[in-house]
This record gives sequence, structure tokens and C-alpha cells, in this order.
Amino acid sequence: MPSTHSIASFSQLPAEIYLIILAYTPIKGILTCRLLTRNLKSIVDNEKNRELLARQRIDVALDHLHTTVNNLNQSIFNLPILEALQVFIANRGLQADPQDRLDDARAFASHRVGHMAAMGANGGGSNYQVEVDTASLAIELIERHVQRHLPHILNYHPLDGPSLRTTGTRHSALQNVQMSEEELLATLARVKATQTPGGILKGAVHTRRRSDINGFPRFPLTPLRCAFAKNASRQKRFQGFCTVLELVDLFDVPDIGDEGNLAYCTERAWVYSKVQQVVFGARLSLLEKAAVVEEIWVY
Repeated sequence: MPSTHSIASFSQLPAEIYLIILAYTPIKGILTCRLLTRNLKSIVDNEKNRELLARQRIDVALDHLHTTVNNLNQSIFNLPILEALQVFIANRGLQADPQDRLDDARAFASHRVGHMAAMGANGGGSNYQVEVDTASLAIELIERHVQRHLPHILNYHPLDGPSLRTTGTRHSALQNVQMSEEELLATLARVKATQTPGGILKGAVHTRRRSDINGFPRFPLTPLRCAFAKNASRQKRFQGFCTVLELVDLFDVPDIGDEGNLAYCTERAWVYSKVQQVVFGARLSLLEKAAVVEEIWVY
């Protein structure tokens, strides 16, 4: 038996239902639909509705950014040192300049060792000296790659180079982790500092593929920050134009912290141009700000 209930078309829905639907619609989609639907235009152009929608979408986007930043930091810091370095190389990549590569690797290893030391002090069972020595070995592995530009390191002994010093502490560390030199090399090989003349390694982030140009994200918004350097000496190596603090102040996005492991990027030229306008003094409407914040992602 056919239903006797009449089904209202989308255009016949009350404004309250429109707002509920729009609350889950990306701002860019709202702006597009506004141009096509007269009823939607009148609702979105209402000042109170527009502010409500924009603030809802901004809150959702910022909550997602906060969660992403925290999860990425925790996923890195909770890994063993070698796996953490592997994540670092895969997701942060290698800088185009060899010295920058080495500086970034040292900064990352330094933070990781400090984190493990704090865990040990709080009863986490971390052996501080072993972590320090293991981190030192991993750093020298990357240094070897930087100096020789090797596509891999499997054919080299960890102690065969002049820059790798055979100290008593180093052998003590090997004994503590119960590894022979060959086994240690096999473990360090998991940290593959693959030769990347273009810069950052390509890969997937947040289940979406990056749009790279010569290995660098298409529209980076922030420079890579080296945590061990003083604030005044941090340089914009990441080919971006907006510092992290500027981005935090302008859009109230979460600060990625001083670890230097993360950066903000976008895949859309429209968002990049909007951020650039703001950096040079332009003021965005709430809807435009919501659209920009929704498109910013953590790299």
C-alpha cells in the first residue's frame, strides 16, 4: 500500500533543518551552494546564521587539528628510539641542505632521548645511558648518509669510518642491548636514510596523498623549526612564508610545539592565497576563516 505521507523537497525544509545540515557541511561547500540556491543564500547571508555556522565549523576544524597534533606527537614519542627515527625520516623527511639534515636529526634524537629520560625518572624503566648511546649511533648513521649521499647503508660496518669513534662507552652500550655489531647494523638499517636529492621523502599523510613539487609539499604554510636552536636563529628552511607563531596568532590554530616534528600545509591554492593575504594585513570574514582553518592540515 503506498504511503500517504508527502515528502518535502530540500527547498521546502525549515530553516532550522537547513542549519543542522549546513553545520556538517564544509564551508567551501556552503559557499558554493549559496550561489546556486536562493533559499540557502538568504539563510547563509543572515548575520546570526552565518556567524553560527562559521564558529561551528571552526570549532570542529580546530578540534581535529588539536587531536592530530597530539596523536602525532604521542605516536612518535612513545616509540622506541629507532622506530621513532624511522617515523621521523618517513614523515618529516630530509632537508635539501646536508647540514640541515644532520641538525634536524640531532634535534629529533635529542628530544626523544630527553623524553625517554623523563620516563625513566618517573618509573618508566628507561635506561638513560643506553638511550643516549643508541641515539648517538643512530645520529652517526644519518651523518654517514649525509656525508656520502648513500642510497643505503647495508654494506657498511657501523664502526669502519673515521667519524665513528670506537669508545669504551659505545661497546658498553652494545653489551647492554645484547647485540653484536652486525645485529646492531641490521637494526639501524630499519632507519633508511634513502638518498633524496629533491628533499622531503614522498608518502601518505592522514590517509591522503601529498601534492609534492620536487619532494616538498605544494603549499607549506610554516617553516620547519629546529628545537635545539635559539628562537632568533631558527630559519625558514621549509620554503614557507608564514611562521608558526604567526599562524597561531592569525587563525588560533594549535601550536605544534618546539619539537620541530610537525608543520602546517595546505593542498589548495585558494587557501594558500587567503593565508598570504592575511599575513600581509587582510581581514577575513568568519566564513573565509572557517574555510581556511578547515583546509589546514598537519604535515
